[in-house]
Amino acid sequence: SIIPHNYFSLFLAHGYYLLNQNEKGDEILLEFAKENLKEYNFYLSLDDTHLKASSHDMEQTIAIYYEIRKVANAFGRKEVMTYMEEMLTSFQDGIAKSEFANRP
Repeated sequence: SIIPHNYFSLFLAHGYYLLNQNEKGDEILLEFAKENLKEYNFYLSLDDTHLKASSHDMEQTIAIYYEIRKVANAFGRKEVMTYMEEMLTSFQDGIAKSEFANRP
Protein backbone atom coordinates (compact mmCIF):
# COMPACT_ATOMS: atom_id res chain seq x y z
CA SER A 1 0.00 0.00 0.00
CA ILE A 2 1.19 3.51 -0.76
CA ILE A 3 -0.31 5.10 2.35
CA PRO A 4 1.41 4.09 5.59
CA HIS A 5 -0.82 2.66 8.27
CA ASN A 6 -1.57 4.24 11.61
CA TYR A 7 -3.94 3.58 14.49
CA PHE A 8 -6.94 4.53 12.37
CA SER A 9 -6.15 1.65 10.03
CA LEU A 10 -7.67 -0.60 12.69
CA PHE A 11 -11.05 0.98 11.95
CA LEU A 12 -10.59 0.43 8.22
CA ALA A 13 -9.87 -3.25 8.79
CA HIS A 14 -12.83 -3.47 11.16
CA GLY A 15 -15.08 -1.98 8.48
CA TYR A 16 -13.86 -4.41 5.85
CA TYR A 17 -14.58 -7.31 8.18
CA LEU A 18 -18.09 -6.00 8.83
CA LEU A 19 -18.61 -5.92 5.06
CA ASN A 20 -17.30 -9.51 4.79
CA GLN A 21 -14.31 -8.31 2.79
CA ASN A 22 -11.99 -10.34 4.96
CA GLU A 23 -9.08 -10.37 2.53
CA LYS A 24 -8.86 -6.57 2.54
CA GLY A 25 -9.14 -6.48 6.33
CA ASP A 26 -6.40 -9.10 6.64
CA GLU A 27 -4.14 -7.18 4.27
CA ILE A 28 -4.46 -4.01 6.32
CA LEU A 29 -3.79 -5.75 9.63
CA LEU A 30 -0.79 -7.68 8.34
CA GLU A 31 0.80 -4.66 6.68
CA PHE A 32 0.19 -2.60 9.81
CA ALA A 33 1.68 -5.33 12.01
CA LYS A 34 4.82 -5.47 9.84
CA GLU A 35 5.22 -1.69 9.97
CA ASN A 36 4.62 -1.77 13.70
CA LEU A 37 7.34 -4.35 14.32
CA LYS A 38 9.77 -2.41 12.14
CA GLU A 39 9.10 0.66 14.28
CA TYR A 40 9.64 -1.40 17.44
CA ASN A 41 12.91 -2.66 15.98
CA PHE A 42 13.98 0.94 15.41
CA TYR A 43 13.45 1.75 19.09
CA LEU A 44 15.45 -1.30 20.11
CA SER A 45 18.33 -0.14 17.91
CA LEU A 46 18.70 3.10 19.89
CA ASP A 47 21.40 3.61 22.48
CA ASP A 48 20.30 3.64 26.12
CA THR A 49 19.93 7.42 26.35
CA HIS A 50 17.71 7.69 23.29
CA LEU A 51 15.81 4.54 24.21
CA LYS A 52 14.91 5.99 27.60
CA ALA A 53 13.78 9.21 25.94
CA SER A 54 11.61 7.19 23.56
CA SER A 55 10.19 4.74 26.08
CA HIS A 56 6.66 6.16 25.88
CA ASP A 57 6.66 5.88 22.07
CA MET A 58 7.99 2.34 22.26
CA GLU A 59 5.28 1.35 24.75
CA GLN A 60 2.68 2.88 22.45
CA THR A 61 4.05 0.81 19.56
CA ILE A 62 3.68 -2.36 21.62
CA ALA A 63 0.14 -1.41 22.65
CA ILE A 64 -0.84 -0.84 19.02
CA TYR A 65 0.52 -4.26 18.07
CA TYR A 66 -1.78 -5.83 20.63
CA GLU A 67 -4.71 -3.75 19.36
CA ILE A 68 -4.06 -5.17 15.89
CA ARG A 69 -4.24 -8.65 17.40
CA LYS A 70 -7.48 -7.79 19.20
CA VAL A 71 -9.18 -6.81 15.94
CA ALA A 72 -8.00 -10.01 14.24
CA ASN A 73 -9.19 -12.07 17.18
CA ALA A 74 -12.56 -10.31 17.39
CA PHE A 75 -13.34 -11.37 13.82
CA GLY A 76 -11.94 -14.88 14.19
CA ARG A 77 -9.10 -14.27 11.74
CA LYS A 78 -7.06 -17.26 12.91
CA GLU A 79 -4.66 -17.18 9.95
CA VAL A 80 -3.85 -13.54 10.69
CA MET A 81 -3.36 -14.33 14.38
CA THR A 82 -1.08 -17.27 13.57
CA TYR A 83 0.95 -15.23 11.12
CA MET A 84 1.30 -12.37 13.61
CA GLU A 85 2.45 -14.81 16.30
CA GLU A 86 5.02 -16.27 13.90
CA MET A 87 6.16 -12.79 12.93
CA LEU A 88 6.51 -11.72 16.56
CA THR A 89 8.32 -14.90 17.55
CA SER A 90 10.71 -14.54 14.64
CA PHE A 91 11.24 -10.92 15.52
CA GLN A 92 11.88 -11.72 19.18
CA ASP A 93 14.30 -14.47 18.28
CA GLY A 94 16.07 -12.19 15.83
CA ILE A 95 15.63 -14.77 13.08
CA ALA A 96 14.85 -13.85 9.47
CA LYS A 97 13.32 -10.44 10.14
CA SER A 98 13.52 -9.57 6.48
CA GLU A 99 11.65 -12.76 5.55
CA PHE A 100 8.46 -11.30 7.02
CA ALA A 101 8.97 -7.93 5.36
CA ASN A 102 9.01 -9.62 1.95
CA ARG A 103 6.18 -12.12 2.51
CA PRO A 104 2.96 -11.32 0.61
